[in-house]
Amino acid sequence: MKFSLKWLQEWVDITVDVQTLVERLTLSGTEVEKVETKGLESDLVVVAEIRSFVPHPNADRLRLCQVFDGKAVRQIVCGAKNFKEGDKAPLALPGAKLPGGLTIKVGKLRGETSEGMMCSEKELNYAEESEGILILPPEAPVGIPIYRYLSGDTTIEVILNAADKQLIIRDKGIGMTEAEVLKYLNQIAFSSAAEFLEKHTDSTIIGNFGLGFYSAFMVADKVEVLTRSWQEDAPGVRWVCEGNPEFSLETVEKETRGTDINLHINEENKDFLEKYRIEGLLEKYCKFLPVAIQFGSRTEYFETGEGDDKKEESREIPNIINETRPLWKKQPTELKDEDYRKFYRELYPMATEPMFWIHLNIDYPFNLTGVLYFPKLGNSMEVTRNKIHLYCNQVYVTDDVRDIVPEWLLLLHGVIDSPDIPLNVSRSYLQSDGNVKKISEYITKKVADKLHELFKNDRPAFEQKWRDLGVFVKYGAISDKKFEERAMNFALVENTKGE
Repeated sequence: MKFSLKWLQEWVDITVDVQTLVERLTLSGTEVEKVETKGLESDLVVVAEIRSFVPHPNADRLRLCQVFDGKAVRQIVCGAKNFKEGDKAPLALPGAKLPGGLTIKVGKLRGETSEGMMCSEKELNYAEESEGILILPPEAPVGIPIYRYLSGDTTIEVILNAADKQLIIRDKGIGMTEAEVLKYLNQIAFSSAAEFLEKHTDSTIIGNFGLGFYSAFMVADKVEVLTRSWQEDAPGVRWVCEGNPEFSLETVEKETRGTDINLHINEENKDFLEKYRIEGLLEKYCKFLPVAIQFGSRTEYFETGEGDDKKEESREIPNIINETRPLWKKQPTELKDEDYRKFYRELYPMATEPMFWIHLNIDYPFNLTGVLYFPKLGNSMEVTRNKIHLYCNQVYVTDDVRDIVPEWLLLLHGVIDSPDIPLNVSRSYLQSDGNVKKISEYITKKVADKLHELFKNDRPAFEQKWRDLGVFVKYGAISDKKFEERAMNFALVENTKGE
């Protein structure tokens, strides 16, 4: 007999993980021969919203759909009929590889461009047979990978209760038992993240010293944790501490699994009860986190109907403040020049358009992704210290990268993301770290290669840009011997005729 976990959940309330379920079924006399993982774990198949659609001009059975993927509206040619405006459905973006070996590309169907594919359960390997595309619940957050959404709600919610002087951070994760609360919250300088990484070496979470949680007491007189474990029959637990060695721990009712951290903000830090202050912090530190961060709700306006029946309507939707799949995590083949320019404007709203950019993407002998932009400098040389942002697995670290990027490269703008840069270490250690040196050399080489490519492909255009590039190239040449050698291939010198 073959059945799905989803079917079983319709008949039985299952609160344990799959492995535990298999063990219990076997002990009860029902042998489980094998467990198959259904679905597709790909960041290129996302929750999308169908904004509008019209009949295909050259095919009666097809529709031209305008679909929002969380960042842009794409035209999708679709043959399904089981959807309406406003529906949420899985969208396979260009580059996605579906079960069966199909790779999604931008192409034309009967003369109309399609920038992806709306997917059915069968196409995503969630079912053996299905009709039409998979319609998702209205509350499905647009833009997150479909496998993350279907595996459970990973959204972290930030709730501001200024009237009661409380700031709450809520998740719907695995929660904690009473024993785990005692182990992980009551021991100072004991890192649960470090312990987790010992068991799961392929994980990329950040944490080392076991002190991060206690920074809450810098702004709060009291911290209250309400949690319930995913484990079967585990009760809810409330832990309360006022920043001293004493604490209270009790069993309470909690309907759902997950954890609430409730900060009772003190008088000295009451600015943390102001909406703009929290929005600013979330914008700076959480803008590109890989899990959705919700801060309240927002009003979305959209049009329905056509012709004389067209009207504008509105609805309240979760205010997701971050981009879970930022531009630098995508492949260059997925992106257009306008995508890079748009991302630059998001990072630097007041800056002029960049001249060009380089997309960094390497996974050996170190991991590094990012995008670096060449700004227009003119004849001036202003070395800014905060235009390159450093991330570690999409977690913002700093905008001071002097010890990672050579000083002359600080003229560039953009983002670099690497899990191989050691955090929380001394400056002298960072400067001597092998990976940091390799990353610095790699960025230097990519910059030189880009300049040489521009010089070879279109010298007249390169000469026009030299007024903005000259200072950069000369500064690099006198600062870095290897760059100086490469710069001999594209450096320009003006003669007495001004040529």
